[in-house]
Amino acid sequence: MGQACTIVLRGASNHVLDEAERSLHDALCVLSQEVAEKVQANQLQTISYVEEKVLQTLCEKEAEVENINKKNMELELRMEQLAVEAAIPLTFYVET
Repeated sequence: MGQACTIVLRGASNHVLDEAERSLHDALCVLSQEVAEKVQANQLQTISYVEEKVLQTLCEKEAEVENINKKNMELELRMEQLAVEAAIPLTFYVET
């Protein structure tokens, strides 16, 4: 990137040179468009990959949260059982 080159056109008349210049310009425009489309396709591919990894991580974290909630419910049930066994009011342990 950042390099330049010079193209020397020779022709029998200005008309031929103008046509050659237009053709060269058109070819450079097509090339520029193709490069831009390739860059955009690569960017979309990268974004899709990142989205997939973020979704995967979110699903893993959701499973962790569900597991923590399940353990919390089990502990609350166990606390209630122990409170009943000890004949202690549940409100003594649980803040509302």
